[in-house]
Amino acid sequence: MPVFNRASTVGRAIESVLAQTFTDFELLVSDNASSDGTEPICRRHAAGDPRIRYTRHPATISGLDNFRFVLEQARALAARTQGETDPERRIDRLYRLLYGRVPAPGETELGRRFVEGGSWELYAQALVEANEFSYVD
Repeated sequence: MPVFNRASTVGRAIESVLAQTFTDFELLVSDNASSDGTEPICRRHAAGDPRIRYTRHPATISGLDNFRFVLEQARALAARTQGETDPERRIDRLYRLLYGRVPAPGETELGRRFVEGGSWELYAQALVEANEFSYVD
């Protein structure tokens, strides 16, 4: 979940993820050097739940640096599922890890078509960049 100066909403966004019935996930919170109190809220949540990984950039990063960061996170996500050989089960695992939910049938089909012509890392990157929690306001 990328976040920048969202102290008024980030706590609720994190709590909504934690309130889901699916519990086997990791929530990545990437703070782009917020200056409004976002940091202590994120740190408090991360300290209270090992599934939350909080990263704070020391200064606002450029679009290119943010792209690199997202790519690194996507590679790590793809690596966590590489032991799964069945594409549908791997797609399911990626959704559970990233979104805390199972993919809808249409999402599974799109994922299968994507990885047939691409790579798991690129697919994971697409999922990270389309994160359902990216645009919480």
